[in-house]
Amino acid sequence: MFMILQVTWGLVFSSYDPVKKVYDARGQGLTEIPADIPAETEQLELHDNNITSIPTGALSNLGHLKRLFLPNNLLSDISRESFSGLDSLEYLDLGSNKLGNFPDGVFSTLNQLENLYLLENQMTDVSAEQFVGLDSLMVLSLAGNPLGSIPEGTSTELPSLITLYLADIGIPDINAVNLAGLDQLGTLSLAGNGFTTIPVGYFSHLKSLRRLFLHHNQLTDLPHDIFNEIPLMYLDLGHNSLTSLPDIDFPQLHTLQYLDLSGNMISPNAFAGVEGLHNLLFVSLIDNGIDSIEAGSFATLKHLVQLYLLGNNISQISPGMSEGLDDLEYLYLQMNTISVLQEGSFSNLVQLNELYLHKNRISEISEGVFEGLTNLKKLVLNDNQLRELPAGVFRHLESLETFDISGNQLVTLPPGLFSEKPHLSKIILGRNQLHSVPTGLLTGINPESGVILNLSENQLETIPNLFSPGNAPVHVQLYFGENPVQIDSRLCWMWEGVQDDWLTLSEVPVVEGGEGADWVRQLEDTCSGE
Repeated sequence: MFMILQVTWGLVFSSYDPVKKVYDARGQGLTEIPADIPAETEQLELHDNNITSIPTGALSNLGHLKRLFLPNNLLSDISRESFSGLDSLEYLDLGSNKLGNFPDGVFSTLNQLENLYLLENQMTDVSAEQFVGLDSLMVLSLAGNPLGSIPEGTSTELPSLITLYLADIGIPDINAVNLAGLDQLGTLSLAGNGFTTIPVGYFSHLKSLRRLFLHHNQLTDLPHDIFNEIPLMYLDLGHNSLTSLPDIDFPQLHTLQYLDLSGNMISPNAFAGVEGLHNLLFVSLIDNGIDSIEAGSFATLKHLVQLYLLGNNISQISPGMSEGLDDLEYLYLQMNTISVLQEGSFSNLVQLNELYLHKNRISEISEGVFEGLTNLKKLVLNDNQLRELPAGVFRHLESLETFDISGNQLVTLPPGLFSEKPHLSKIILGRNQLHSVPTGLLTGINPESGVILNLSENQLETIPNLFSPGNAPVHVQLYFGENPVQIDSRLCWMWEGVQDDWLTLSEVPVVEGGEGADWVRQLEDTCSGE
């Protein structure tokens, strides 16, 4: 069911879904609340308009409304009467408007409200009186407002609050943020405020705190016992001024599973010998200026699953780097300066599922570098400087599903490169300098979903049959545009594959003065009489 609403400036197209009870008028240039919203509406979407106010009674007939979205408008003022009649409202988003300070009791009629988003407005202060009546509120975002402080007592009207966002509120002294009374708080963001220190005991009363965001401050260290008796699982310290691992009592923080240290200047060797990190599942050291990784740097991270080392200056991976990382499944090493992959670089990573090495300077790969990676499903090597590949370099990767080596300088591929890779379903070889590919390139590959093969932007004049004689082909989706492929009898296997419905030509070269379809027609003309 669709409705066309007429307002003063012209036609506005809005829709109402009577099944989901959702009224959608996003991005319609509205300057006021529509007058004929169905009374049974449960979700009202008015994002990205030019609405300046919520007059008394504008929403009063929407007693069933549960979710109200008004972000990215021009609201500058609201009153208690703005929300009269919204007895069922659970979710209210007023983010990215021009709202200043609210009158006391402005939300007092919203007794069922659980989520309140006031981010990126122009509020300069808050008080307990503004939140009177919000006994059910669980999520509150004040992020992006120029608040001078969070005064004592502000939280007294928020007994159910479990998530509080105070990022970018312009308070460089954390002592001006009073969190007294928020004993149930489970998630807290204090990111982007420029804090340089956090006093001892600041979080001590937050016995339920599990997720803490302190990124984009100016912290150089943290008190040793700052998280004692706090069941913290997720800690984001990215983009601070840390030069070493904070002097936290990690054995007391045995619940920690996620640690983000991106954008600091921390060496991975800082983890060596540190006890109490055995439950960590995720560590990020993105953009830390790391230039080398010593053997055993991560040996204490026995259960680590994801390790992010991208965007550093790592020039080589020392054998033994992976010592202790027996449970690692995802390793991100892209955007470094690695030039050689040595044998032993990834030993011990028997559980590794995905390995990202793209956008380095890799020009040489040792034949046994991937030995032992029998569970690897995704290998990404695009945009390096490889000119050739050792014949058996991938022979151990029996579980491989996705392989990307595009954007290198490969001229040829060794025969049998993908043999014994039955699960391989996506092969990206584009943007190289390939003059030829081996006959039977896909022989031995047999994924149920078929294979995507990208050979685009090479120097191929012909493409031999992708399967050796006697080997039943799987379905192949072939991309080989921007190659100087000559149409002759050597390509008739391709036409047979199209006819037998196991080959789809998804991207083909463009015939001079024509289109891709002309290339296919010429192939048909050449081969249909064969």
